[in-house]
Amino acid sequence: MKNTLGPFQRLQWKLTLSYTLVTVVTIFVLTSIMMVVTNQFNASSDQFGVTLALALQDSTLQIAEIFQAPIRDEELQKWVDKSVIGNSVLLNNLDIADGNGISFVTVSSQETLLAIVDSDGQTLAANHPELELRGKRLSNALTPRSVELLQTALNSGSAQRLWYREAHQIFAAAPILGADGRVLGAVFMRFVQASQLTLLGISLLSILPVMLLVTIGAGIIGTLFGALNARNLTRRLVAIAQATKAWGMGDFSTRIKKTAPDEISQLANELNHMADDLQTLVQTREDLAAAEERNRLSRDLHDSVKQQVFAIRMNLGVVKTLWNRQPAEALDHLEKAVELVGQAQHELSALIRTLRPAQLEELGLAAALREIAEGWQGQSGMAIRCQVQERLSLTKATESALYRIAQEALANAARHSRANLVELSLTANSGEACLQIRDDGHGFDPMAATQGLGLHSMRERAQALGGSFHIESGPKGTLLEVILPEKEKTNE
Repeated sequence: MKNTLGPFQRLQWKLTLSYTLVTVVTIFVLTSIMMVVTNQFNASSDQFGVTLALALQDSTLQIAEIFQAPIRDEELQKWVDKSVIGNSVLLNNLDIADGNGISFVTVSSQETLLAIVDSDGQTLAANHPELELRGKRLSNALTPRSVELLQTALNSGSAQRLWYREAHQIFAAAPILGADGRVLGAVFMRFVQASQLTLLGISLLSILPVMLLVTIGAGIIGTLFGALNARNLTRRLVAIAQATKAWGMGDFSTRIKKTAPDEISQLANELNHMADDLQTLVQTREDLAAAEERNRLSRDLHDSVKQQVFAIRMNLGVVKTLWNRQPAEALDHLEKAVELVGQAQHELSALIRTLRPAQLEELGLAAALREIAEGWQGQSGMAIRCQVQERLSLTKATESALYRIAQEALANAARHSRANLVELSLTANSGEACLQIRDDGHGFDPMAATQGLGLHSMRERAQALGGSFHIESGPKGTLLEVILPEKEKTNE
């Protein structure tokens, strides 16, 4: 499940989905607000009351025809049931031959009352059967003002719009006229406005197909817009991540480009300043560490070897003075000098061991090389193949030099070569140790390489032990080869 959703958990997709969701929700909310405001305005305007009264008046043409039917009451009830269905009010006269009728469709509360009475005010048809109005005088269920409105319609000899508003209700009535102009009865409506929640729900359901199409279109546009914006944002964040990764590997030459005057560019600017400060701090710490190490070596040499050499000189001076006159005593001082030489040699060996990498002391050269190879592979993502001959018979100085050279070469490959594969091999044959490091990176010009690559330091280490240092580099990669004697060469 996690693998399936993996791509959608990336920041780019999260931003894209958020843009889409915001777009769709915004359209839905704005549409809802617009419909609520429109319904509220329509229901509260005088024009709505006029239109309702006019539609009711036009409906009397249909009702007058039904009055002539043999089963009058049943047909009138059918007309009422078709005109008020749940929360919907549908008054129309479009089936009349002249085609001049009004089609009136709106939403109301279920408390809306529609009734038809005869000329005596007896109810012939009405909705809300639970009120049991049929056969009774409708005026018994009305307010005094409504009764007055109904009576006006029954007494009127001509079609006219009769209505008034009271709070959230509209009362309307219209006379039903026969062909001879005689009043046959009247139609009465008490229109109760629906609640805003009901209006919103019914309105949304009525335009649901259109809303779905609009939502899909808005979703597609929001997705495209979000993807473009998110892609630009994630690209800039990836650049920041790559730069910080390079800094973590010690390459402070990488800088983050500023592409726009926004918060991310401000962050990039601050990070670039931080990289400068880190580079200065690292260099300062390296200088301080080197100075501290020199001071420590100076103190150790002064407190131990220097004093021993001075004592050796004093004893040799005594030997020179007493050699001819008191050879036995001179020999005694000579033995003391020899003993002091041994102590000095022991002190120097101890100092040399302190300068030797700890990994070599703990793991040995082969395991130490594999350890730094694995470390750089984990940090840089390069594949590093390491082939080291076991049980090499090398001096400690040679091991230290090979370790330091391999360490510097792998660091250069990780920081500068952009290689996918690095191969490290160390073999020994015919009294010589051969270290080769090859990568498939873009290469560089060894003659124009800066001191930052450490080539000068590696060459000095090899030559100091009587070995050779060779490097070849081109567009297809770089090959570094160091050959050192297994035993340190000495000048005889």
